[in-house]
Amino acid sequence: MLDWSDWMIPKGQLLVVIPTLGESEYLPETLASVARNAGDCRCVVVGPESARVQLKRLLIDAEYLPEVRQGLYPSINQAAMASASWEWMTYLNDDDLLLPGFLRSLEAIEDDRTDIIYGRVGYLSENGREYVRMPIEPVPDRLKTLMASGISPMTQQGTL
Repeated sequence: MLDWSDWMIPKGQLLVVIPTLGESEYLPETLASVARNAGDCRCVVVGPESARVQLKRLLIDAEYLPEVRQGLYPSINQAAMASASWEWMTYLNDDDLLLPGFLRSLEAIEDDRTDIIYGRVGYLSENGREYVRMPIEPVPDRLKTLMASGISPMTQQGTL
């Protein structure tokens, strides 16, 4: 069994942002998946006051940042700018899960030429079973051409 603690990046260098519209029935599971699978990261939930109340009630180690402007991307940008020390960032919707293989992706951090890490995303059914995987481009050399053609070669949920 591999010990992934060697791949841990110092606290604060990995930022996980979770934008939310407010009370989400899935937020506790999303936060628990980050706690289990993201190592010693900084987790920031951005949303309205109801999200802060929910976080306080859950007693989970995550920071709350009140949203300045509503919307997914303004909230993500707000957390990124407020968390100046991060080196790597990803975001999860308040109903997404970070799966156990996430820490393996941190191996690529050892290579100073790495700017982006991405992987497959599985979509789960209501009973928690994966029912489909989003395809990604497995050959990094083709990313630039695909993006220039307007084809998305990866999903935001699988990108670090």
